Amino acid sequence: MTPSKVLEEARSHLGNVGGAFAKQWYADKVGDQTFAQSWVPWCAMFVSYVFDKVGQEVAGLPGASCTAIASAAEKAARIIAARDAEPGDIVIFNWHKDFVGCDHVGIIELNLGDTGVQTIEGNTSNSVNRRTRSWYNVQYVIRPIWAEQGSEVPPAQPAPAIPSGVIDPTESILAYDEYFGPLTTKYVQTVLKRAGWYLRAIDGDFGYWTKRALQKYLRYNKGLYQRDCDGDFGYYSVCALQQYLINVGCYWKTGYGICDVDGVWGTETTTAIQRAINAGVF
Repeated sequence: MTPSKVLEEARSHLGNVGGAFAKQWYADKVGDQTFAQSWVPWCAMFVSYVFDKVGQEVAGLPGASCTAIASAAEKAARIIAARDAEPGDIVIFNWHKDFVGCDHVGIIELNLGDTGVQTIEGNTSNSVNRRTRSWYNVQYVIRPIWAEQGSEVPPAQPAPAIPSGVIDPTESILAYDEYFGPLTTKYVQTVLKRAGWYLRAIDGDFGYWTKRALQKYLRYNKGLYQRDCDGDFGYYSVCALQQYLINVGCYWKTGYGICDVDGVWGTETTTAIQRAINAGVF
């Protein structure tokens, strides 16, 4: 496969609004119709769709998380110097240059020299469009191993040791970014809605109704919370959540082992929730 085939496929979708073709394809591929919902960001699913359609493998694809794609590409040694970008490369953006996660992904159509890059992107103004991006916002450029070039895939990097008796799912849905933001909250709300406890809009707000529904889920579905479901997600609620995350093998830390049930919702608790969602056990 060559870069020209990738760009030909990407260009064929210019002007599409909503990205339903990419979202439904990804939802069917991973067996989770959540990805087909209108509120789900789809820039990574668009890139995944394009490369899959032309039969070109890339580390991290298919994927729905820009951060997970970047992480996989880094482990596979496919990150190149940004200024060396060529047509067909994948570009990851960070709008604020804070290097906390990744914000967006596209396919490079042209290297414009000092100006930056011309790209084809999904989920930009909720459509597939060409964009000109400054180098300032380019966080990573990923170089595929083009199938027709016959290059050997570099050996995978050894995974860090993890405790026994736990699970370590890939970042197929959510990146392990230690951030319990709107996207993670929406997946939690989706689980709670399926369980019949959350009856409101999937809006990414971890407010009263979401907290109350999570308390009911932990009490009546998991049998771990014995207090009032009052929407005040405090010490006892967090303890119940942490115990459940231990039960499903997700509440652990590399180099430390199983985390303590301490009632403090820190980064390890958030990462454990993201693991459980990625593994389908939340």
